[in-house]
Amino acid sequence: MKKSKLKIGEFKEGNVQLGPEELDDANTKVRITTFLDGETLNKFKKFAQLTNGKYQSLLNECLNSYAEDFLAQKLKEIKRAIHTLDRKKA
Repeated sequence: MKKSKLKIGEFKEGNVQLGPEELDDANTKVRITTFLDGETLNKFKKFAQLTNGKYQSLLNECLNSYAEDFLAQKLKEIKRAIHTLDRKKA
């Protein structure tokens, strides 16, 4: 059996070969450890159970939907606080 050279950004394990598109951040999942309050977690688990889905997928979808706006708002708050501090120093 001839081994083919992999290009940068490719991965091969056994008979599975992944190219750059499969390794793109948008197409991969990363395991993390985090803490959520029980009430929030239960909401996602109950909804997942009702819809025969996975609560982790729901959490990911929720984060993707709100992350950009949430982080943009946080950045505005930080800039506003810095501006306020700068005015107090002057």
